Amino acid sequence: MSLPCAGEVCFAIFAYSDGWLVDKTWLDQLYFAARIPSAFSLSALEMILSESQMEIWHATKDDLLRELGQHRHRASFDAYVVQETWQRTWSATSAQRHPGAMRKFGR
Repeated sequence: MSLPCAGEVCFAIFAYSDGWLVDKTWLDQLYFAARIPSAFSLSALEMILSESQMEIWHATKDDLLRELGQHRHRASFDAYVVQETWQRTWSATSAQRHPGAMRKFGR
């Protein structure tokens, strides 16, 4: 799937942030300075987390950071950690979303 682009900047429709207030302000300033309208909406990560995911978020993230053995504070690393934590919490809570799924497939 290709995304619409303006020059070298590509746009998505939705983006989610674990630091929404800070990121929204920074991105608004960036787009304003570049005189490019943002074609996406930035929302808090909590908007796409289930209650079950929220309950295990911090423990899952701490486990991941221990596995990685890194604590860099760089945007690319932080984004990876948030994405991987979301994926792990989503997987860990899938049985709650679909209670019959594991029995249906003999697990």
